[in-house]
Amino acid sequence: MIKMFSKKNMTEIVKFNYVVIIFLSLLFVTMNVNAGFKCLQNSDCPQNWCPLPFKPRCSYSWCICVKKKESGNRCFQDSDCPQNMCSPPFKPGCFYGWCVPELILE
Repeated sequence: MIKMFSKKNMTEIVKFNYVVIIFLSLLFVTMNVNAGFKCLQNSDCPQNWCPLPFKPRCSYSWCICVKKKESGNRCFQDSDCPQNMCSPPFKPGCFYGWCVPELILE
């Protein structure tokens, strides 16, 4: 004869299924995160990644967009920096009076 499942066993199976679904969802979400381009030198960065007048450069193993002119942008606070200065996962920020790309950590 076929043994019937008890309510306790059925609830454990449902809980297990929920845990598996949540785990798989987290796994797929983390696989789809676009974290930018890793690099070792400037030539590793894709040349068409940055809008003009910016050029890709390797900084701390990440490709970032920097202005073509070497002088850079001066600032007093983050809002003084141009918003189109860099691409995700970076945002413009003021660091010791200069606009630099900062990594977005969320």
